[in-house]
Amino acid sequence: EAVVLRAIPRELVERLGDGHRWFERFTREASTASSVSHPRLAGLLDHGFDEEQKCLFIVSEFAEGKSLSRVLDDGPLGPRDAVHMAIHIASALSAVHSGGFAHRLVRPSNIFLDELGDCRLTDVGVATMLGLDLLPLRERLDRDPYLSPEQIRGGRIDDRSDQFSLGLVLFQALTR
Repeated sequence: EAVVLRAIPRELVERLGDGHRWFERFTREASTASSVSHPRLAGLLDHGFDEEQKCLFIVSEFAEGKSLSRVLDDGPLGPRDAVHMAIHIASALSAVHSGGFAHRLVRPSNIFLDELGDCRLTDVGVATMLGLDLLPLRERLDRDPYLSPEQIRGGRIDDRSDQFSLGLVLFQALTR
């Protein structure tokens, strides 16, 4: 079975510091994320820290198809397809939110559409686990124009933040 392996670089691990608070946070968040299961989520299968390489790793389910960002390179989605995608992703986000956390990285590159038009959301819990708020604001905005106002201001993030980001994705899917 195909999986996705993500290694969090040594530089980010070093930036988090020598203490074990970040690792405890990573483990806690990864355990929470791995407990969330939904057919529209590419779930988290495993996580850990490689002592030799000094890097964190995350193993998640492989999402078939093409990312929405690649699909949109060919033009916008039709209204029915866009609504279909939004319903699938909103359903996945509902499961994430019921699990007690926000996704925080809702964007076209984390939404995959298969040949039947079914969608899956990837990178569940990754932003929270890695403390991506450590990135400077400019770098976060350059990387992710789908950030909610709360994320930009560094405020409390909850399900409304993901809903805002999904709205931006839907707008782009219809107007690209």
